[in-house]
Parts: sequence; C-alpha cells; structure tokens
Amino acid sequence: MKNLFLMSLFFSPFFYAQNEVEDMRNEDQLLLSENGRNTFRLEIKQPFTLNKVYTCKKSDFNNNFSKAEFPGGEEAFVKQLKKNSAAYLDRNSYSLNGTFYVSFDVDKDGKMKNIIVEPKVQNAEMFFVDLKFSLLRIKTPWQPATCAGVPVSSRVKLKLDFTSDFTDS
Repeated sequence: MKNLFLMSLFFSPFFYAQNEVEDMRNEDQLLLSENGRNTFRLEIKQPFTLNKVYTCKKSDFNNNFSKAEFPGGEEAFVKQLKKNSAAYLDRNSYSLNGTFYVSFDVDKDGKMKNIIVEPKVQNAEMFFVDLKFSLLRIKTPWQPATCAGVPVSSRVKLKLDFTSDFTDS
C-alpha cells in the first residue's frame, strides 16, 4: 500500500503537466489562426495571347482579322480581375505560389465561356472554382474577334503569377 501511494505521488505531476502542454498547444494554434495573416500577390502578364480562332480562313486571318478585346483594353480587364480576385479568392484557405494559365473562349456575343485553369495542382479544386468565379463576375462583355468583318469565337490565354506570404502579426 505504501508503495502504491509513493508511486501515485511520483506520477501525478506528469498527468497534470501533459494536460498543460495540450492546453498550451491548443492556445498556440488558436493564436496563430487569429494573429496570422496570409497575403498573396497576383501579377498578370500582358499582352494576352490568342490561342485559337475557331472559324476563320487562313487568307482572311492574315488580312482581315482583329482579335477579341476587352473594352478599355487589357489593363481594364486586369484591374477588374485583380479587384474580383481580392474579393473572391480566400487567402486563408490556400497558399498560392507559382504560375497558372487561364484560358477561355470569347464567343460571338463577347461572353466568356469554357474557362480552364492549368496546371492541375493537387488539392487546388477550391482555388480553381474561386478563380473561375472571379472571372465570371466580370460582367462587361468583350468585343469579339472578327474575321472579314464577321464576329467569330476565339480563345484567350492569360498568364497569372501568384506569390503567397504568411506573416505573424
């Protein structure tokens, strides 16, 4: 009995110490999520590239072709995309580093369709959904590409460079 009592006196501080360590760990995680700040920088390379024109003869393409344009130019589109990205991309949900390519069709009516984000990255599905949503929130229609004076569907490609930083505040 005496041995049992001495052993319990010896081991009891370890049980309390373990609880304190677990409590401290939980508090540290809570403080980190409250005080940490994840920011990202988005650079959009210009000029945009034209990948494909769907219905234009080669002779017309060389002489009578004009590419799709956003009203106000590429800088107006970049400004709108950055504004939407700041509003709709959740900086705390994912850490972005690297180059992504976004391509989309501009149809005959000037609407963006068939948005594709590449390269495919593991666990980035929500980022792709949010980025596509940011693009679709740009309601201003494009001026479609024209071939021999007739509006045609075309594909536009953007290069986006993301850089993420996490800082403690």
